Amino acid sequence: MASNDGEDADCSSSLSSEEALSENEIETNMRVEQYGCEICKMPVRKKLYFPDRRFGLLENCMHVFCLSCIREYRENADKLYFFKKNDECEQCVPAPVFCSVCEAPSMFIVSSTVWIEDEVEKALYFDAYKKSVSKISCPWMRFGQGKCLSLKCGIKANDWKPDRRR
Repeated sequence: MASNDGEDADCSSSLSSEEALSENEIETNMRVEQYGCEICKMPVRKKLYFPDRRFGLLENCMHVFCLSCIREYRENADKLYFFKKNDECEQCVPAPVFCSVCEAPSMFIVSSTVWIEDEVEKALYFDAYKKSVSKISCPWMRFGQGKCLSLKCGIKANDWKPDRRR
């Protein structure tokens, strides 16, 4: 019987930790439901169309944006997506995205279905994004026939060159 009481204690402690986890998840989800985009002021998770219910995360900023709004903001804020390093250099540097609220520069806008509050978790999310992007061939390089616009974009610069005809 003593072992049975011990099992009951273990079960009740695991249930209480599961209940606490569920309560934390519910609280987090309720808080996330309230997150409104800083541009359109609508809660991101309550947008009419499912594809619009995505957060646009900026790496150096904790303000909330829906992906479509921050992309449109970036488009309208600066029609020149790339800045020239200097007159002699043919290589350009991507223009950072500036937060519309705090003006913190970020090089990437990353799409996410969940809001990430924790800075460490967010950094890991951005690292995973950069790692996945590094496997994609750069469209500007055109498989070795073009020139990459930036070495800081994180996209794989493909050095493949086509066979020469003889």
